[in-house]
Amino acid sequence: MIVHLMSTASVVATVVFLIAAKCITDIVYRRFFHPLRAVPGPWINSVSELPAALQLVRGNQHIYYRSLHEKYGPVVRVSPSELSFINPDAREEIYGFRKGGRLMEKSPIFLGAVGSTDGQTDTYLAFDIMGDACFAEPFGCLNQASETEWSTSVINVFVAATWTQGIRRLSGTGTWLESLMTRLLVPARAAEWRRIHLNNSREKTVRRLADPDRDHPDFMYHILNNESKHMLSETEIILNMALFISAGTDTTATALTGWTYFVCTHPDVYRRLMDEVRGALLSREDIRWDKVRHLRYLEATIHEALRLFPPSPASQQRIVPAGGATIDGHYVPAGMTVAVPPWVSTHSSCNFVDPDEFLPERWLGEDTRFSNDRPNASLPFGTGPRVCIGKNLAYMEMRLISAHLLWNFDMALDVETHKSSNEVWGLDGKLRPMKVFHSMTKPDLWVRLEKAKR
Repeated sequence: MIVHLMSTASVVATVVFLIAAKCITDIVYRRFFHPLRAVPGPWINSVSELPAALQLVRGNQHIYYRSLHEKYGPVVRVSPSELSFINPDAREEIYGFRKGGRLMEKSPIFLGAVGSTDGQTDTYLAFDIMGDACFAEPFGCLNQASETEWSTSVINVFVAATWTQGIRRLSGTGTWLESLMTRLLVPARAAEWRRIHLNNSREKTVRRLADPDRDHPDFMYHILNNESKHMLSETEIILNMALFISAGTDTTATALTGWTYFVCTHPDVYRRLMDEVRGALLSREDIRWDKVRHLRYLEATIHEALRLFPPSPASQQRIVPAGGATIDGHYVPAGMTVAVPPWVSTHSSCNFVDPDEFLPERWLGEDTRFSNDRPNASLPFGTGPRVCIGKNLAYMEMRLISAHLLWNFDMALDVETHKSSNEVWGLDGKLRPMKVFHSMTKPDLWVRLEKAKR
């Protein structure tokens, strides 16, 4: 019996020793012999995924990465095998069309990881628009003036996706450790949100597939009336519909909420917008795309709001293909992970003058103060072959909805009844940092609307 206990102790000691030796070997290799060893960054990030993973699941990775770029420069080693860039040229090399036609593939961590009613109008409208576009029927959010199960699940499903990505940074993809950490760490409610969203997508899609003769030209109409219906399985169609809804609803609502905040906290901008919109649109019937698309200052305010408050501010990692790549003057070997974090890039003084200020004039090309700005550093819908397919729809939505608001109402932040809620944003127009769980979070923003007097 004594011999047995000693043998067991020896086995345990051997296992512990081997694990410790492996960890020490990895640390020494990553710090002193890794292909990215010469790239600046915190030493702890060069040997461990833990700092990046922790900041990701806390919703602070964008703020953390900005601090790293401010300290170390335009290229930072944010984890053992990952580089972060902020130069617009790097964005084109990573996400755009590359010489030889070889695209950089998405990182495996992305695969399969997808109060009062008055403050939610933009969100509900965006949901109903996407419901009509995908399934030829709205979700009923505006009519109910309340959250539906759809809107709640989609708004929060990004939390589950963020946890999945954070865990995969530490465990790898498709491993037993990923399964164990997911069961132990992912909040049960976040997992439930994802399940509800996929179930709702399945139910809506199956019902729409059963009615192929409907004439309404929604996304499903085009899928069912061309050759793609023979190329996509029912499961693939369901997953694409789930993606369309999550990508096209909360993101648009986030952009509109950010725009509303900036306009209401910058009186000079608000007055100029009012003059432009109400001067060009003489009646409600004039609020049409062929007229609104020519309102340059309105367009500039939307571009500036998207720069400061991008709906999708998180890094979209890519894997360097065989043969490696030269990115922003740095050779990166094959297999390494690279990304341009959108929020960090648009908040860098390397790319924009006064990067934290809301200055729509920078998009008009009239003020020499902004002559050194790099507008292509702000691409909220991405670039290259994987640019957001809903880009044009989103811009149209935002410009038409904002024009309707400005034409019909006088707007102001509610600093009486809901002052404490709005202070979370910043009443002085200096936007407070928000949490990011893949999508930008948006606390309740309370706005007083009064019917415009004519």
